[in-house]
Amino acid sequence: MLYDSQNSKSARPGSIAGPLVLRDMRGLHDLRKVIWTGPTQSSDIIHVEEQNVRLMLLVEKHTIFERLRVDGFPERNNCLLATGGGFPGRAFRAALHTIHAQLRVPLYVLADNDPAGYELFFLLSRGAGFAEKESTEHAIPSAVFLGLRAEHVERYGLDDRVRIKLTSDERIALKRFQKRSWLAHENEWQNETDALLNRGSKVEVEAFCFLSLPFLAETYLPERLNAGDHLRLMRS
Repeated sequence: MLYDSQNSKSARPGSIAGPLVLRDMRGLHDLRKVIWTGPTQSSDIIHVEEQNVRLMLLVEKHTIFERLRVDGFPERNNCLLATGGGFPGRAFRAALHTIHAQLRVPLYVLADNDPAGYELFFLLSRGAGFAEKESTEHAIPSAVFLGLRAEHVERYGLDDRVRIKLTSDERIALKRFQKRSWLAHENEWQNETDALLNRGSKVEVEAFCFLSLPFLAETYLPERLNAGDHLRLMRS
């Protein structure tokens, strides 16, 4: 397992920006003007005061968060943009859960085409106990995996220059995913993990910068949001 709930890989506090004003224990924060760096405890009280949000987008890395902000993606799409700087900690996931419950808008996850990217989505969708059993703590079951998917690697011409060979640990992680009882009958996810194993290489979201710096904000994300063929975890 790559994710460790006792030792989160998040490198920095979570960040959120976009068309929203919220109040927490530190005061009022206008996220149109400042980046909210998240709560310190999962029990912190958060309340949305004003908002013009159509969707929430959690990105895996802070570099992608900054790239999308520079390119104006939140403003153009009424998007509340968030990142945990890797795997978000418990307090930040609790904040996302609270904000999502108050906004009642779709939550999308933009992550790499690799085992860590999949794990980030499973963590958001199923909660911290996703690896072994059902856990609903701070889970958002309606979350949608927006990319990067295996088919997109060929579709967008992401060639050997940006492909990174899977490590043996990553191969083991993918095979463990496939054996999880809650993933065993998820055909789309089985196809995704099979495709990644067969290709033998992962691709990170940053690869789109090789096409052009604004490609992610101006082409890929709008196309993916409009397509509607999104990958999620089906619930019985």
